[in-house]
Amino acid sequence: MLSPARPPSLDASVAASSVVEDADEDDDEFVEEWVECRLRIQEENAASFQDLLCHVYPRLDCAITWSNVEDLSRMALLFDIPSLSNACLAFLLPSAAGRPVLCMKIAEEMGIPALYREASRYILDNYAGWTSEELAVLDPSTLLKLERKRSWFLERLLKLGQVSILRDYSCQPACDDPSRCARLVDEKWRSAFAAAFRFGTPQPSIIYRSLRLLEPSLSSPALHLPYTACQAHAKLWVVDLFDRMFQLGITPARNWTSLTLGGLPASASATTSSGTWAHLRTGAGDTVATQKNTSARYFLSIEMREESASVGERRKERGFASFGG
Repeated sequence: MLSPARPPSLDASVAASSVVEDADEDDDEFVEEWVECRLRIQEENAASFQDLLCHVYPRLDCAITWSNVEDLSRMALLFDIPSLSNACLAFLLPSAAGRPVLCMKIAEEMGIPALYREASRYILDNYAGWTSEELAVLDPSTLLKLERKRSWFLERLLKLGQVSILRDYSCQPACDDPSRCARLVDEKWRSAFAAAFRFGTPQPSIIYRSLRLLEPSLSSPALHLPYTACQAHAKLWVVDLFDRMFQLGITPARNWTSLTLGGLPASASATTSSGTWAHLRTGAGDTVATQKNTSARYFLSIEMREESASVGERRKERGFASFGG
């Protein structure tokens, strides 16, 4: 979806002269230098400016939508209105899945690392679905980082497909038939991998659901092991493999002997109960039995470069506390 037409802008050239004293005594005593600069004055949209007034004046309500959020974000910075910038960010962060390209463009212009990272999740999840015209509004360095992250994801996915479950998997110590469990896990893993590639190169969210959560599908039935402890152990093993392969930064649950019927070791249960919002966004803190945070499957993202993030830090000093992420 293309963004609405921008309001007209005015380009003006200004020339100024200055007379400076020449240090060389052999030349003329005074030398005249001309300096030329160009000014670009962006005209504000009348409807967006009215929304700005509705936000500033009491007893008036300002409705932030996709049609005015970009203009309001720019005017909030121009007129130094932190409350409006916070309101725009409160709208953009939960709604980034709707128009992630526009969100990333705003994040680039305003220097908002949190919005930049959140929007990149949804762009990378369906990267092949975006046209070059839609992505042309982004900075070239951002496009390069998106391409590199996509290539990195495909490389890790190919390595994940080379994993031999029959060779590497070992069931929990109390299992009476480890070879049978390894065979069942291997069959489920292979069918899930084939189902993910059924309609071409899969999206990261599909890979997350198929290979990390082992969700059943029409071509990949659910995993059923003889005992509950074996089932929980297998799911923990797959989660650990997936997280290490894609470097999700999640502490692996390797204490296999302390498995409980709930599917998590006691130490892991205590750790995941105190996760922050940022950790949940990257997939940390979600249990094996239930996926509490649906956005965790969008695990592929990029970070804002330090120069742009420093712009957000300078805006913090001016009162834009929430825009720094």
